[in-house]
Amino acid sequence: MFFRDALVDGLRSYSASRGRPLHSNQWGKIKFSLQFVALNFCFLSQLAGRDACDATAWAANATLALALGFSLPGCVVWGRAARGNAQSE
Repeated sequence: MFFRDALVDGLRSYSASRGRPLHSNQWGKIKFSLQFVALNFCFLSQLAGRDACDATAWAANATLALALGFSLPGCVVWGRAARGNAQSE
């Protein structure tokens, strides 16, 4: 997770130095919110009893899968922006 954040920050800085900043979009915000919910499910699974642990772990995995689905449109947006930056140089 740290590597991804460092990579994104580097790409944003590079793009901004070229005069074409890459802004966050709604897909990334939805993905982050779903990851936050999944993390809370993980914490709950550690606090829950044996019977509830499986259900909360399943909910965490399902929420992370949904977050992955929401990250894909954001990748397309970033790809288009990166191509636009490369063509303008």
